[in-house]
Amino acid sequence: MSHYSKTMLGAAIAVELAYIGFFILMTDGLSLGARSPTFMAFSVLGFLAAVAVVVFGQQMISKPPGHAFPDEREEMLEAKSEQSGARILEGGVLAVAALAIYQAAAAPDSLGSYSLTRPEGVVFAMVTIISIAAVGRMLLALVWDQRP
Repeated sequence: MSHYSKTMLGAAIAVELAYIGFFILMTDGLSLGARSPTFMAFSVLGFLAAVAVVVFGQQMISKPPGHAFPDEREEMLEAKSEQSGARILEGGVLAVAALAIYQAAAAPDSLGSYSLTRPEGVVFAMVTIISIAAVGRMLLALVWDQRP
């Protein structure tokens, strides 16, 4: 496994661990709990700070000593994975919009505790989409790096 793949895998695991922490804070069992706006703000900021630290750390260690200039292949993989991550994010936003329309048409409680009419549901959906897009981008870069 190349150094690039190792950093991508490590970053994906770190983002997923940050998301698991967020999930534990926001849920009671598997149901989305009632949380204050201050608690949700600090939870989201904590998650985003953790992701920022992971991305910054990934950039700091992405090049082993002795490589002063970026590798063209890695730059291509980064660009391709960034584009894929953006597509995943767009798809997630469209999925949440579709769920909101479904919920408005079906019934207010059709999504249970994850209802998008609750602020907790919107915050949870937002962070989940961000997490899926970030981890997806990193794992796709890892998979594409393994190809010959």
